[in-house]
Amino acid sequence: KALNKDQKGLITGINVLGQASTTAAFTESDLEVAQKTKNVKVIAPLNLVTGLPKYNDREYNDAVIIGTSQGLPQILSQEIEFGRFFDQAESDKKVAIIGAGVAEQLFGENVPLSKSFNIRGHEFIVYGVFERFKNASISQGIDFNNAIFIPHSTAKSISGGTSQFYELLVKADKVENVDSVSADLEKRIASNRAGQEDFTI
Repeated sequence: KALNKDQKGLITGINVLGQASTTAAFTESDLEVAQKTKNVKVIAPLNLVTGLPKYNDREYNDAVIIGTSQGLPQILSQEIEFGRFFDQAESDKKVAIIGAGVAEQLFGENVPLSKSFNIRGHEFIVYGVFERFKNASISQGIDFNNAIFIPHSTAKSISGGTSQFYELLVKADKVENVDSVSADLEKRIASNRAGQEDFTI
């Protein structure tokens, strides 16, 4: 499909084959290798956190909790409608940016900024609300309108110290470098995984 000018240079994702296998998940070492790849502009790792968000006496069963980095909005070319995304200095804080569906279904309002809610016994504060995603199923069929985005370092800490990513979203510095970046990522990540090409780009 056609990309707008902000999406050019986007490698839609590096995906683990066989999602059910935790042994195939990307590690922090894979992420570091990808970040050091030439002509990569920004990377946003994605990992799923099990848990049910709770606000007062309300729960939202359809919510998906995703650990990621501050580069996500830039990669998605998606506006924060209310509030803001977390920055590098807040990468270990218990803060959250939510989809419009979470705002409506969990909080019962469109702008629940600064509201506190609970995930796995930890209190999080809403920093921002994404503009409604028109193409909701951007990553692995997950509806980002129903997603709660938290820093991946925080996701690691509330998940018992483990951090495995199901996908790395990558943006090249220039559209003409996408092919070379893709090839370099494939070689470097495979090498880091002992030659195992158990992933797709």
